[in-house]
Amino acid sequence: MIGTIYKIIHTQSDLCYVGSTLNKELKQRWKGHKDAYKNWLNDETNPKCSVYPFFKQYGIDTLKMILVKEYEVIDRTHLEAYEQLWINKLTCINRNNTIQFKKLSNKQYREDNRNRINAQKQNHYELNRLRLCEVAKAYRANNKEKVKETERNRTRPEIYTLQKIKKHNCDCGGKYTHSNRAKHFKSDKHVQWQAAQ
Repeated sequence: MIGTIYKIIHTQSDLCYVGSTLNKELKQRWKGHKDAYKNWLNDETNPKCSVYPFFKQYGIDTLKMILVKEYEVIDRTHLEAYEQLWINKLTCINRNNTIQFKKLSNKQYREDNRNRINAQKQNHYELNRLRLCEVAKAYRANNKEKVKETERNRTRPEIYTLQKIKKHNCDCGGKYTHSNRAKHFKSDKHVQWQAAQ
């Protein structure tokens, strides 16, 4: 399968948009961009491609499409990897990465929209407060052992921390914490005390 990487350039500046197509001539792809741009002009609220505002700003007649390179590829994802390489290499107006790793894109989305997501959660809680309280109450009643175990696990780190910092008195006259017990028993003071016994 032949994959083509192309760029749409502005004739009076060095700005460009990098794209890719599978098994299409550049003329067909250019016509596809023009047709989609005309549709976008009718409904600008949902831009599908970062090149359309570029078309609008400079005028579609001042732009032209140039072949960058053709590749023998396995599938669309393989071609998109090549496209991303060219996007990184050139100064492009492309806003999005062609390859989206689901975990990274979800994490990025949450970071970018943290305030909006928190507002939605708070609004949902306020609208459904009684129902959510009933559901939580029913869950606690049906899963008493699970809830107890969860509460126990919450307090364990605190208990462990207290045990770690608690000082113990040694017969040699020194003090040690639980985590430094072995170190204390090897100390000169403790060894001399043991030898004297």
